[in-house]
Amino acid sequence: MSALERELDVTSLERAAAAIADAERVDCYACGATSTFIANDLQARLFRMGLTATSYADAYLQLVAAATIGAGDAVVAISFVGRMPTLLEPVGIARSRGAKILAITRKDTPLAQLADIVLPVDVPADATMPVGTDAYITQMMMIEIVTIMIGRLRGPACVKRLEGIHKMLQAKDSDSDATS
Repeated sequence: MSALERELDVTSLERAAAAIADAERVDCYACGATSTFIANDLQARLFRMGLTATSYADAYLQLVAAATIGAGDAVVAISFVGRMPTLLEPVGIARSRGAKILAITRKDTPLAQLADIVLPVDVPADATMPVGTDAYITQMMMIEIVTIMIGRLRGPACVKRLEGIHKMLQAKDSDSDATS
């Protein structure tokens, strides 16, 4: 069994999927190259599934978004480091406005302490980079698992929507792969 499998908390994953699936609006906040890439990927997945989702990497736009969010909405904050003040501030504002806060971060970070639901990314430190390959892969696995769970919660209409998008893109030939 891998370290990731030992760390997975199925209850937290289920709670995260339900919170996102039920949200009127989902904001994805991140800072840093890796976290921003993952937040953008999550936003694209949620949008394709029919959810109102936006990704913000800019600190000021995160503040504006947090000031306009409310109860019934969710924020997914992504940061392996989990202690960047420019990320913690909008997350705190969103929390004070009643949004459900989900964090993809290490368990013992200030970001985790602000969250209602934590999807932990507790991997060994990388000797050469602040956010190493293990952290990146674990964060990607978290959003992969959660989006599959959201799709199951949203049911056949979600599957039909995704199939329609896939067919449209294949018809354009620009996103087609003869082997798939």
